[in-house]
Amino acid sequence: MIEIYLLEQLATFEECKTLSKAAEKLLVSQPALSRSMQKLEDKIGVRLFERSKNRIFLNKYGKLAASYARQIINKENEMIEHVRFLEYSNHTITFGSASPGPNMYYPRILSKIYPDKEIVTELQDENLLLDGLNKGNFQFIFLPHKIYSEDLFCTEAVCEHLYLSVVSGHPASSLKEVSFKDMDGEPFLMYTHVGFWEGIVRENMPASRFLLQYEYNDFEEIVKNTSLPSFASSLFTDKAVPGMDSRRTVPFSDKSAFATYYFICKNSSKRMYREFIASL
Repeated sequence: MIEIYLLEQLATFEECKTLSKAAEKLLVSQPALSRSMQKLEDKIGVRLFERSKNRIFLNKYGKLAASYARQIINKENEMIEHVRFLEYSNHTITFGSASPGPNMYYPRILSKIYPDKEIVTELQDENLLLDGLNKGNFQFIFLPHKIYSEDLFCTEAVCEHLYLSVVSGHPASSLKEVSFKDMDGEPFLMYTHVGFWEGIVRENMPASRFLLQYEYNDFEEIVKNTSLPSFASSLFTDKAVPGMDSRRTVPFSDKSAFATYYFICKNSSKRMYREFIASL
């Protein structure tokens, strides 16, 4: 049997073209690398290199061997990655969303259904979410629109309504609802990681200035101690709006202030999460 390190060294030699560069990249001496390549030739039983006084290079058999070596190395890495992910997924549920709403709303529900699982969430844009789902980095994802694919299961999950959060003395605090146009021009305090919602509020309130906070703890502390308007969500107005005791939440009336999220997973995973799907 050929040791994997010999194949790795062969592939590196083909990449680097010279013994000295390959040895430097592999952090081994040139004599040691030369002995390894001789050992590989002995195991295969075919001469893989052409040697001269000042040069060594792959012949056509060596190039073929190097091509197979890369495939074997890739398969080994794929095997390790898949086995590790299977072990990881046995005790972890990782899902992603295009906004923080589902990431804050669903972990509590998932923990009740799967008490032996650790819940991990990620906020990403749509392309990265779909790519991660395809690669197995996410067990499922949430997007604010349907996905049509023969390989994916998609079903409506939850609706989110964007709210205005203001102190009690603010002119909008007594209103039953407010529009983006009504608030356009006012400065807003906003947490940076809000996904697609940032684009929506910037588009609908072009005259407003948004004071971004990159750390949630800082955002929370500033909201508690400022009269600046901020945003809230219908998914967690009862627990995730900082300073709720001194603030009121007023729903935005605009159509774009509503989002419907869809649960999306691979068809092969649907059975695994059927209990959670039934709770949506």
